[in-house]
Order: sequence, then C-alpha cells, then structure tokens
Amino acid sequence: MIMKKGQSGGNIAVLVLLIAIFISVYILLIPQEDRDDLLNEINKKNDSNGDNGDVELVLLEESVGILKPSDTDTVIHDIDSVSLFFRDEPVTQDLANVLTIENGLFGESSQKLVFNLDDEDNLRDIALFFFVREGDGDLEVKLNGQNVYAGKAEGLQNINLPKNIVGSINELQISVDKGILGNKYVLSDIKLRENFEITNAQEVRNVVLSSAEDENAKLSFLSFCNEQNSGARLRIFVNAKESFNELMPCVPQRKNLEIDKNDLNVGNNEFIFDIDKGDYLLNDLELEVKSKEGGKERIKFPISEEQFNKIQEDNEVVLKVEFGNLDEDDRKGTISVNGKEFSFNTDDDEFEKLITSFVEEGNNFIEIKPDNEFEILNLEIIIER
Repeated sequence: MIMKKGQSGGNIAVLVLLIAIFISVYILLIPQEDRDDLLNEINKKNDSNGDNGDVELVLLEESVGILKPSDTDTVIHDIDSVSLFFRDEPVTQDLANVLTIENGLFGESSQKLVFNLDDEDNLRDIALFFFVREGDGDLEVKLNGQNVYAGKAEGLQNINLPKNIVGSINELQISVDKGILGNKYVLSDIKLRENFEITNAQEVRNVVLSSAEDENAKLSFLSFCNEQNSGARLRIFVNAKESFNELMPCVPQRKNLEIDKNDLNVGNNEFIFDIDKGDYLLNDLELEVKSKEGGKERIKFPISEEQFNKIQEDNEVVLKVEFGNLDEDDRKGTISVNGKEFSFNTDDDEFEKLITSFVEEGNNFIEIKPDNEFEILNLEIIIER
C-alpha cells in the first residue's frame, strides 16, 4: 500500500508524542534521587551549549608566601638561646626534731613517720639521715614494712633507701631491740634528702623565611658547658631531618652548620636541639640565609599565541592578590610586569590591577618588591572576557 506524504508526517508526529509521553512517565516513576541526577545532567548539558557569562583563563596562580625588604643579599635571623640539661636537684624534708625510741621491761615505744613523694619518675636517690644523741642496743628502720637498716647506730647516720619500695605515700618505722634490761635511742634532726634528676633534653625553635630567602643557609652558635662531663651528644634537626650530630666537649666553642636550601621551607621552619646528657647553653644563635636583592620575588609566566589572541579580542588581563594577616596593617611595595612598574599601598586583604597593556606573547615576568613585611596567600593573573 502506498502512503501519502501527509499520512507519513502524521505518523512520525504520533511516534514523537508517544516517545515524549513514555520519557515523562519514566521520569515520574523512577526514584527521586535518580530523577534529580538525571535532570541535573540535562541542565549541565544545556549550560555547556549556552552562554556561561564571564570566563576566566588563568595565566598564573602562585602562593608566594611572606615578603620582607632586605638591604643586602643575606638575612640574619636571631634565635633565642637554648638551654639543654640533665641536672640533679636535691630536696630536703624535715621529718622530726627529736625522737625517743625505747624497748624495755615496761613496754616498747617505737616511732612511725609518714612522708609523701610528689615526683617518683624523676627520683634519682633518697636517703634518711639523723644524729644519734643517745643509743643502746640495735636500731631497726623499716620503710613500707621492709627492713632497710638494722644494727648499732651512733653519731651522724645516713641510710640510703631503696627506690623500688618508695611510693607516693610512705611510712618509716623506727624501733630498737629489747636487750636484757631494755634499750633506748634518742635521735635528733631526722630528715630526708631526695635527689631528683631534672631534665630538659630537647628544645624547639621556629624561624619564618620569606619567599626571597630561598638559598643555602648557615646556622651558627656558641656552646657553653655548665658542668664537667665526658661529653654529650648534640643533635640538631631541621624540619625533622638530622643535620648535626656531634660529641660536645666541655669547653666553650663556636659551631657553624651549613644547611642546604632544599631542607628549608618558605614560611615556618622547625629547629630541634637535643642532647643525651650533660648541661649545655647554646648562645648567640643565628640563622644566616642568602636572599634575593631587596627581598624581591620574581615569577615567570608564559602566554601562548591562542591566549594572546584572546587578550586582543577586547579581553582584559587582571592581576589579583590575596594577602595574609600579619602584624602590619598596610601592605606597601612595587610590582613590575615586564619592566613596567606600579606601586601599591593597601590595608585591604585583596588587591586588583588591570595589566592588559603590560603583557606580551611568549615569556612574561612579574616582580614584587616589598617596602614592608607582608604575606601573599595567592597571586593570580587571569584573562577575563
């Protein structure tokens, strides 16, 4: 059968209508989450085929960091002194002025003394000492129920107490044996001498470097030994990497440590000083860093032929700077793009400048010279159309 042209067009319209109805019913019947994803995908495709408004083409994006002016090609950072030590710190506790201990025909009179210990971990040694004014028989001393002394005592007595039986709360019991007719002790100036090891084996110092300080550095210091010892081992870590490990004699000496630029960061740098024994003072600490002249930061960015053609099609090249929050309120300096300079002085967190006429096809250079210290969190050069 031969179909007429009008009939064919009508059939196609019906088919299209049926497909549209089917799609609509399908969209209504699928789960809500799948329906939202499908509609969003359709909207994205429509947007990509339509007008997106302003389009930005990024030519340069850089986190510059801290900038600060410099009159020379080196910057010296003074670092606080470092005191590292293992020290004995004696502490004396008075337990009693006079004690009388008896054991005879009419009964026994022993004495109990209680003392506290606040720092068990750092206790190095502990001793009981007293003066015997009068004494007959054998004296017995117990610490927390365990014998620590038994025998004849006279004059000044010094009894070392075992650390392993000392706790936070302790009891001393002092008694005397009975003998035939009874025995008696009179003790005076009963004291405890505790010796603690006070340690400060490690110190941390932080140094913030500007983006212009990107060359090798030298750490120098003068070491002093506060007590005679066989020599401590000093280690210095720069950003967690061991850069110095030497035995330090107990004589004043100046040390210089060369630091490779690859071991340093723009921004914060952590220096850890560590010893294994002894008592040392590191003084006159300085970090000397090679710096670009004037503290300048110079960055290269290319512009392709296609990008330059876009610029010439009535588009603009915009420099955008986002500053960090340092103590200085104003950010002052000079920016040069391919040798064309302009200055800035702002207390805002953001700064923008049209630099369309400054750029050219091929390699371009932007140079920032600070007049005071400030931080650039982000620097962008973009094409806006």
